[in-house]
Amino acid sequence: MAAPGACLASRSPPAFLAGGFLAARPAAVSPIPSRSGIAGMRAACKLAARALDFAGTLIKTGDIMNVDVNVFLNGYHGGASRTFVCGEVDDSIRHFLKAAEECLEKGITVCRDGVNYKKIGKKIRTYSYNGKG
Repeated sequence: MAAPGACLASRSPPAFLAGGFLAARPAAVSPIPSRSGIAGMRAACKLAARALDFAGTLIKTGDIMNVDVNVFLNGYHGGASRTFVCGEVDDSIRHFLKAAEECLEKGITVCRDGVNYKKIGKKIRTYSYNGKG
């Protein structure tokens, strides 16, 4: 079970989230949230901790769990998602999850400002059907 304030991520964010293709933070945006922003973040963290506590009573060995976090700020959207397996799972499930992660990585290589989402889908579809792309 996760305690409030516990770090659940075991790796740093991919380069594209850490600054690779996202524009630099505008100088007018303070990197330190206001008091109300901090209060809102604390409330969101407490809610997430309660949800994870409850989820811990529902999850059993063999389950697959996805944690998805999204942020909308000043017209920009950023997100991160990670899938976890709980305990031991069948090799076919591990193969499927590995293939899905590879497809995600291929799709990310297409992402640039102004790229139509259909191009991203085409890259993923080409890789998933042909194993190349």
